[in-house]
Amino acid sequence: DPWVKRLALADALLEKGKWTEAEREHTAILAAMSAEPKRYEGHLARVVSALGLAAYEQKHYAEAKEHFLATLRRTQAAKDDGAEADVHQSLCEIAFFAGDHADARSECSRALALNERLDRKDRQIEAHYYRARALQKSSASGDEDLELAAALIEPAFPRDPQEAELWR
Repeated sequence: DPWVKRLALADALLEKGKWTEAEREHTAILAAMSAEPKRYEGHLARVVSALGLAAYEQKHYAEAKEHFLATLRRTQAAKDDGAEADVHQSLCEIAFFAGDHADARSECSRALALNERLDRKDRQIEAHYYRARALQKSSASGDEDLELAAALIEPAFPRDPQEAELWR
């Protein structure tokens, strides 16, 4: 399928950090795939999420949030808890960098709850970290979250000392 092939090329632009080009390509792909939603149902969330990532990397936080909220609705409809947790984490980071620390804490808590249920320790570290930073920005202590994140590093990355070191 030509649109699926074009999507792979557009995703490669994301991997290379070519945010503007990736956004332009994903926008065109979304328009084409949206014309046949049943046919492209399995790809639409990925396209919208990619648009959110491109916007986030360009610091267009309101636009990124809009795309990730649309992705969230799709992941919830598909009952994909892992993808839903990832979207909540993205929304957490968007809110954090946009300066909405209350929303960041809320989204991180949602991501954390799902990742705990799924036993995804690596993702729990990230949620604790950003929730702690959001707490600190709002003049509260995030020490408990930072301690919980630190305790998860070894179990999360037993075979990847470089990744573990990044989180220390």
